[in-house]
Amino acid sequence: MAKLIIDTQQHAERAALVDDKEVVTFYISRRDNLPAIGDIYIGSVSKVNDGLQGVFVDFGNSKHGFLHKQDTLSFGNESSPCMPLSKHIQKGDRLIVQVVREQTKRKGAKLTQYIQLSNDYIVYLPYSGYIAVSKQITGPLKEKLRHQVSEWCSGQEGAIIRTNARNLSLNELEAQFFKLKDLWGRLLQEADESGRRSFPLYTYDYFVQRIVGENTAIGVDEIIINKKLNEPALKRINGKIKITLKPSDNLFELYGIESAFKKALKRKIYLKSGAYIVIDYTESLTAIDVNTGRFSAESWEDTALQVNLEAADEIARQLRWRQIGGIIMIDFVKMENERNQTALLAKLKVRFANEKDTTQVLGFTKLGLVEMSRKKNWYGLQGAVLDHLYRNN
Repeated sequence: MAKLIIDTQQHAERAALVDDKEVVTFYISRRDNLPAIGDIYIGSVSKVNDGLQGVFVDFGNSKHGFLHKQDTLSFGNESSPCMPLSKHIQKGDRLIVQVVREQTKRKGAKLTQYIQLSNDYIVYLPYSGYIAVSKQITGPLKEKLRHQVSEWCSGQEGAIIRTNARNLSLNELEAQFFKLKDLWGRLLQEADESGRRSFPLYTYDYFVQRIVGENTAIGVDEIIINKKLNEPALKRINGKIKITLKPSDNLFELYGIESAFKKALKRKIYLKSGAYIVIDYTESLTAIDVNTGRFSAESWEDTALQVNLEAADEIARQLRWRQIGGIIMIDFVKMENERNQTALLAKLKVRFANEKDTTQVLGFTKLGLVEMSRKKNWYGLQGAVLDHLYRNN
């Protein structure tokens, strides 16, 4: 039985997915009134930069957001993609944009014109022009849903059919689709009728909805919170999920997972053998170093193998806890025996066997490092740590 424990603090919301009393992963979201992922704004182009292949947009925030050429509708509709963006977008143009990456100390928010409106069952795409179906939906149902949803779309419209859609009748799914389509129509009307150059068009509590939707494969049975959810957030949560209000200053402490959360924030993690791993983040990749520490076996090769296999288990756990994504480079203790190297890679692949769509163990590089890649998560601890570093340096 999977539970989502959401602990609201003064400056952040943090959540833990717990399955069979074991922490699967942590999430964190700031509470600082900055533009959040999914928020939609009316903005005005403040600068067109062909060198950066994008434009800066003033959408009412202290930092102007950045809209890359590939995320503009004019680029997607342009028959000659080599043409400079300044031929299509001018300073002062009024645009509807959505936040896809929150701002940091160094950078403004990343924006897109390819809007997405979603609920637990379907994502409405007013301009993307394609139909995608969750990989969890297979067989004849997959094509049936794809065909039916395509019948509801017109022009440039598209949709992403989520895993939970398989539990709905076609009439129920149609109602969910047109609810989002009607919402988009009302937002367009509001944008047309308003003369303001920059203002929030649609903002809402995306944190809970996002992490519930992300874990549909596991199946969240209960959400435990220490603060009441607002009405819009409640409406977007599957009615079959039990919501329990537990007044507490620290739900993580109450459920015995505070120590695991603190461990997931540490740079150095000690293993039971006395060995340890060190995790360092950069913007481009995550580097993990494995050290033997106090551990020693009969030979160096045995020492290296035992430490590396133990470290592989902890690294897999930390990658999930911290939601580490992007490029991951691991410097394991050096082993000469090729069979031991193969055994280490096999161990990593087994630990991520349930994440074949999101995690790749690519093998050893020429420098002897193990290279991995993993899908990034919007609300992972990795992003929160990086953002904290940027804000304070």
